[in-house]
Amino acid sequence: MALLSLKKNNRPRYDLIEFSQFEEEEVIDNDAVDAIAKRFFKKHQAAFEDLAK
Repeated sequence: MALLSLKKNNRPRYDLIEFSQFEEEEVIDNDAVDAIAKRFFKKHQAAFEDLAK
């Protein structure tokens, strides 16, 4: 839950939360990050190959 929401041009821009709430957020492990990165690379491999030229 946000304690304070800062707005810019009348639109939400930043949410401030208590540090204790931030600490409770789930942290993803390296294996999960690797799996996501491999899936992303495989999905967009053609675009990466074009950029490498």
